[in-house]
Amino acid sequence: DSVFSEIELRIDRFGTKQISLADENFTIDRERTLQFCEGTRKRDFNRKTRFCCETRVDLVDRELLASLQKAGFFLIIYGVESGEPEILKQTGKGIEIDQIEQAVRWSKEAGLRVQLNFILGHPGEDRGKLMKTLQLSRQLDPDYLALALLVPYPGTELSKLTGQRMSGSGNKGVNWRKYSKHFGEGLGNETFSARELASIQRNEYLRFYLRPGRWMNLLRVTRPETIWGYFLHQMRNHFSTG
Repeated sequence: DSVFSEIELRIDRFGTKQISLADENFTIDRERTLQFCEGTRKRDFNRKTRFCCETRVDLVDRELLASLQKAGFFLIIYGVESGEPEILKQTGKGIEIDQIEQAVRWSKEAGLRVQLNFILGHPGEDRGKLMKTLQLSRQLDPDYLALALLVPYPGTELSKLTGQRMSGSGNKGVNWRKYSKHFGEGLGNETFSARELASIQRNEYLRFYLRPGRWMNLLRVTRPETIWGYFLHQMRNHFSTG
């Protein structure tokens, strides 16, 4: 009820047209999710605004996705991380490629747009394994694509695998002042330097979003200054270090 009151306030007082629910596992409680969908329909929120949410590919089914669409959800975001089974297993995420494919297929059938989030530069990710990630993203053809550069946070399990490079210098070390998975420097791995990963990220974004339709999709959910800021940052880095 508290959440619904907040939504109502934003719609009635501020005319909010889109609400993003900041919960990386929004559908983890299936019954609660269905109750939320029912509540938005009863209050006609689905006629006044639109919603997007993020979750895991193993926490959705056809009925749930159909309920989300009827409740006014237009976009669902999945954290996929990699298209290489070995890397997926290493992350401990506990998902399989067929689950990813199934979730995307079901989402599209339900009338939802799909965003897939991947990470570039996992420990042990060579060119062949990284290419599997790019191939999967192209095969699934999402409406939106996010490619993050890997920088593990101190104290995480991942940081133990990359500890030497975390404290190193040069293009395989981490400058925490510049760290941002999209606008700054990531962490190189055994195969790629941080600059090489940033170049792959930039080129894949250009390939994906310069296709007909995808550029307009991006404008529908992202402020233009954010988009231009990203590409200007990448171009500046490319020419200043090249």
